[in-house]
Amino acid sequence: MLKLPPSLASKCANRSYYGLVSHDVKAAYVLYLGCFDGNPATLDELPSEEGAKKFVEYMGRVENILHKAKFDYDKGNFHWVAQVVSKVVFADPDNRTAHELQADALEQLGYQAESGPWRNFYLTGAQELRSGVKQMPIPNTVRPDTHSPDDCNL
Repeated sequence: MLKLPPSLASKCANRSYYGLVSHDVKAAYVLYLGCFDGNPATLDELPSEEGAKKFVEYMGRVENILHKAKFDYDKGNFHWVAQVVSKVVFADPDNRTAHELQADALEQLGYQAESGPWRNFYLTGAQELRSGVKQMPIPNTVRPDTHSPDDCNL
């Protein structure tokens, strides 16, 4: 609901290339202490998988949800599709149709995002839904002249 006044919004430096007003206002509201949106119902939500299974149970069969989501995708409701299909992905992690539909929606959101970090989140999410999360080696960032706490003679 909050927007920059025209005198600020028209300045190039205030474009949402990095941050977004909606994101920053939420962060300021919670004093940068987390993601609580002030709605008590979201204060202590069920874990993602458990909550998703209940959502799917309430909404009906997975096939019905995906059919409705595909209809919304075709209408351009990418935010809703990403949100609702995420429940199917968590409830039924092996459902490739759900993975692909959510990836398609996230990809569309990424193409539309002006904010670089948001675009990266959307497009990386789509890639991970399609290809899985790659297991990468943990980099060793210890410099040769740095010693571990176990090496200290205190």
